[in-house]
Amino acid sequence: MTTEPRSKRSSARLTKVVLPGIAAALALGCVSALTMKEPPVSQAALAASSVGGVVVDETGRPVEGATVRTSVDTVRSDAHGKFTAAIRGAELVKASAPGHKSRTQAVGKDGAVSIELTSQASKTLSLRFGGDVMMGRRFYESQKGQLPQLKKGSTAAEHAQILSAAEPLLSDADLTTVNLETPLLENPYYDPKKPRPSRFAPEKDLAFGSAPETAEALRMSGVDAVSLGNNHLYDAMDPGLKSTKRALDAAGIVYFGAGATPAEAWKPAVVTRNGQKVAMIGCTTVDGHNWKVQYVATPRQGGAAYCTEPDLRTYVAAARRLAPNVVVMIHGAVEYLRPQQPEVRSLFKVASDAGAQAVIASHPHVVGGMTQTGKAFVAETTGNLAFDQQLWATFPTYLMRVDLRGGVPVYSSIDPLSMQNFRPVPSVGALAQASARIAAGTVPGPARLGDSGAFVPPGTRAPSAGTDVSLAKGDIQAVSPGWWFSGVSQPVGGVRAGSDLLFGTGTFEDQDVDASTNGGDLWTLGKYAQVTARARCTSGDGESDQGIELVRSPVSTKDVFATPAHRQDVDPGQEVTLSADIRNASAGSILELRWYYRTEGKSFHTTSAKIPVTDASASSCRRVVINAVVPKEAHAVQPFLRLKPPDDEQEGRRFSADNVRLIQWAPSGAGGRQYDVVRGSVDAKARFIQDGPSLKDEGPLVDNPASR
Repeated sequence: MTTEPRSKRSSARLTKVVLPGIAAALALGCVSALTMKEPPVSQAALAASSVGGVVVDETGRPVEGATVRTSVDTVRSDAHGKFTAAIRGAELVKASAPGHKSRTQAVGKDGAVSIELTSQASKTLSLRFGGDVMMGRRFYESQKGQLPQLKKGSTAAEHAQILSAAEPLLSDADLTTVNLETPLLENPYYDPKKPRPSRFAPEKDLAFGSAPETAEALRMSGVDAVSLGNNHLYDAMDPGLKSTKRALDAAGIVYFGAGATPAEAWKPAVVTRNGQKVAMIGCTTVDGHNWKVQYVATPRQGGAAYCTEPDLRTYVAAARRLAPNVVVMIHGAVEYLRPQQPEVRSLFKVASDAGAQAVIASHPHVVGGMTQTGKAFVAETTGNLAFDQQLWATFPTYLMRVDLRGGVPVYSSIDPLSMQNFRPVPSVGALAQASARIAAGTVPGPARLGDSGAFVPPGTRAPSAGTDVSLAKGDIQAVSPGWWFSGVSQPVGGVRAGSDLLFGTGTFEDQDVDASTNGGDLWTLGKYAQVTARARCTSGDGESDQGIELVRSPVSTKDVFATPAHRQDVDPGQEVTLSADIRNASAGSILELRWYYRTEGKSFHTTSAKIPVTDASASSCRRVVINAVVPKEAHAVQPFLRLKPPDDEQEGRRFSADNVRLIQWAPSGAGGRQYDVVRGSVDAKARFIQDGPSLKDEGPLVDNPASR
């Protein structure tokens, strides 16, 4: 189909017997007597703070006179592209300048940010891509005491609330496309404990749907086009395919990647934006061949386009004859695995060689790396944008933007998000850096780390020179934004790289633009656990605002706890470390790892550290470390902070901690952008590299003032 442009919206106890293969070590500094008297926690609203930065074009040249708008301020950049603007907490800001493509970007309070505005706006086509979208199943169910987000009869506006936090980002491009991984039909919900209704595919392991109002909600949220080339579009079979097309047509959403026949499924959608034509095709490698009702179109049924190299080559070439810009959306590979499989990567090359400018992949439900293959920008997997999954690995995600000029990507970047209650929320801080490191470090190529995201620059931009930093044996340090450990150390192997499986959430800072939250993102807190400034442990960057505090009164009878919202995936034999900075620890304070056979079910073992009485109220915090090897049968782990009730009615208890990290260590000698933590195996020096000039006066390591 061909459409013309339409206006877009503006925007436990200590374990006595340790299982074989588990080694636990407790490292503590000196301790002193516990003091329970502390001032009450202030609940005052956030005061307006500021953000400083620079506006540049895609080549790094300053943009003078750019307008930067926040929720409370409007300023212009100076001759050097610099600006300072008032903001109220973390929020989305918008920058624009004559002759440049505007951009919306998340910024943190009292931070520094670089905003890139692509030049030659009239000749440049900006494309946005988001991950998998569905608004069914658990959206209709209560979650942890909260009411369902949707119900039968929910309006399009109520559906649009799911995407409301990300709407300004979805709207800041000429063309925004997502993977619609659901049929749209009336009565989309059914009780999974009861027999499946006949309107859904009878044999398939998982089949679900979303209401027709989803289509209008996508339009209201800034989405222009959807790919239907996936393994869930045909969950309601031919009637569901027809009702999906009707709903999308009514909403004015362009679609491609599925149809009543293979030829229709491969038919490109052609649109015109900013005076340029774009042809889009989509397909899936997940065909459901083992079921009576397959997922792909055949001469006997409708469904998604089935990806094969010959077909992909043929249809990309045909699309290129219709438009100078071609987008290919490929759905396939292994769920929850960030690096794509060789057979899917071969499809990326086929699409690029045939003339595609952007190749966007999905299906794993986790985000992966981005790179460039020939002249095409490639996103290995886009993760989720609106989905009801509860697996921890799916929570960091992103939106990507690709700016094309003359049929070539001139600047590509990601905007980090986090999935909260199945909704995408723009993220900042360490949580945003987790997404950025996945994007820039999962696959080799030209992708670079920025202060707040990741990007692919035009041409080949070399990183700056390396900096050598000393680490003591056993010293664990977080790597600063924009920096990465090269894998080089003296002595060789003296420094080990690792990844924080908690994605930086254990800092307990407010790391999203949602004004209704104030830290502790993606954590579950017991009734008497709270995020508070009283518990903070300021690290070398001086930016810690708050930590986590657990409290028990003299009459308490049960433990209080804090833990990440879901378990983390691990493999047997992996080396992991749980570390936490402790400010206060009464008797009964415990740090522990609970091991599980899978992501569901009860734990089968606990590795614990009982923390001696500690009071660091007037001094620096003390670090506690548990080193462990994942047990033979464990495939999931979850850290807990616990505080036991007092032994008598005269004593209150408190446990305050910050900077909780669950670190999965890489093999010795490994390095790269994906790693955000390092540890000295012996006293050593390590080389760190910065991908670009930072706006912050900081060195490679967050926790090490000596590195500045």
